[in-house]
Amino acid sequence: MRVGDGSGTCLPTGGLMRAMTRDVRAVATYLMTCGSSNMIGLYYIPLTLIAYEIGSGMTIEGASKALQSLAELGFAFYDEASELVFVPHMAREQIGETLRAGDRQRLGVLALLKVRSFGAKHWNKPLRWNRAARAAGKRARVFCGSMCDVFEHRTGPAGKVLEEQRERLWELIASTEDLDWLLLTKRPQNIGTRVAVPWSGAGPANVWLGCTVEVRAALPRIDVLRRIPACVRFVSCEPLLEDLGAVDLTGIHLVIVGGESGPKARPMDQAWANSRRPAVGVAAVHPPAPLAR
Repeated sequence: MRVGDGSGTCLPTGGLMRAMTRDVRAVATYLMTCGSSNMIGLYYIPLTLIAYEIGSGMTIEGASKALQSLAELGFAFYDEASELVFVPHMAREQIGETLRAGDRQRLGVLALLKVRSFGAKHWNKPLRWNRAARAAGKRARVFCGSMCDVFEHRTGPAGKVLEEQRERLWELIASTEDLDWLLLTKRPQNIGTRVAVPWSGAGPANVWLGCTVEVRAALPRIDVLRRIPACVRFVSCEPLLEDLGAVDLTGIHLVIVGGESGPKARPMDQAWANSRRPAVGVAAVHPPAPLAR
C-alpha cells in the first residue's frame, strides 16, 4: 500500500514509516490495521482504545502527540472531540478516487456521522417516572445516555442538533426533581462548556456526573472529574479491561465495576474488580433508589 504526504504525492509506506519515531510509527500502523478501520479511512476510535490496544507503555498523551505528528505528515487527522480519525489515502489506494453513492462503506460512514435522536414518546418517559416517584415518596435514578455521550462535541449541522438535544435535556432534568440523573461521559473535559447556563455551585441536586475509566490510560479522566463541582461524582469501570492499579478516588462517591458480554466480549479478571471494592460506596446524598435506563 502507498500513502500520501499531504501534498498530493504518494510515497512508499516503508519510506514514510522510517521517518517516524517509534510511537508515531506504532500509531500509524495501528490506524491501518485495527479492527475499527475501513476502506474509506474514516472511523470512530477513542484515544483510550488506541493506547490500550497498542500497549507497550503507550499512554493517552503519547497517542495524542503521535496523532498530531501524523497530521503534520499528512498521514492521518484526528478530532479528539468527536474521536473520529481520517486516514485520507486509505480510500484513495484501496477504492480509487471515486465512490458510488450507494456503496455500503460510504453509507456506513454517513450513518456514523449522523446524529440520531429519539421522538416525543422517549422524551416523555422521565415525566411519567417522575410522577410515579413522587407518588411513591421514593426517588428514582435515571442512567442517561446509554447510547450516546451527553458531552460529545461536534461541529456544523451535527453540532447544532446536539446542542438542541442538550438544551432539551437540561430542561427535562430541571422539571423532574424526583429523579436523580446519572450523566456518564468519556469526555469530562467538555462538561464545563456543555452544561446549562443556569447551573452554578455544585449544580442541580438531582444530577450525578461520572466518567468512564476502563483502562489505566483513562485514569486522568478522574482528575478532570474531581475538579468539576457536582453533588455526586462517580466512575464507571465498565467494561474493566485491565487492573487499574492504585487509584486516587478522593472526591469520588461511587465506583461501578463490570465486564463485557456477548460473543466477542473481552475477558475481565475478578481480581481486578476485587481491588476496587474497598473504594466502592456512595455518599449519603439520597437513599437507595431504583435505576431506570
